[in-house]
Amino acid sequence: MKLNIEHFVRSGYALAFILVLTSYILFFYSLKESQDGRKLIYQSNLIINKLEELSSAAKDVETGGRGYILSGDQVFLEPAIVGKKNIQLNLASLDSLIHSKDQHLLLDTLKEKFIERQVMIDSGISMFNESGKIIT
Repeated sequence: MKLNIEHFVRSGYALAFILVLTSYILFFYSLKESQDGRKLIYQSNLIINKLEELSSAAKDVETGGRGYILSGDQVFLEPAIVGKKNIQLNLASLDSLIHSKDQHLLLDTLKEKFIERQVMIDSGISMFNESGKIIT
């Protein structure tokens, strides 16, 4: 009888040790998954912020171009010039932040659209300058 109780106690300690070891393993696995999730959220927030900055720079370029065409005042071209630089910087930042092939394809499309839009704005400004700064 004494032998059975000692065997039962040893089995209980072994089971408790296995359960504690399993809980530690699961804890560290959960911790790693949580850290990976936080990294993805941080990365996503960086991309979202860069996209917002890109949108703001595009608005600056368009507003500056329209302001110059409507008023003929060169002061409106300053935000457009700064906006062009910011667009290039933000596109480069996005290129380094994005790792997915699908996202790179979308970014390439976005770059093409910005180029098209920039050509349109530049041609509008050129036409305005060539017409003697007269809006028809």
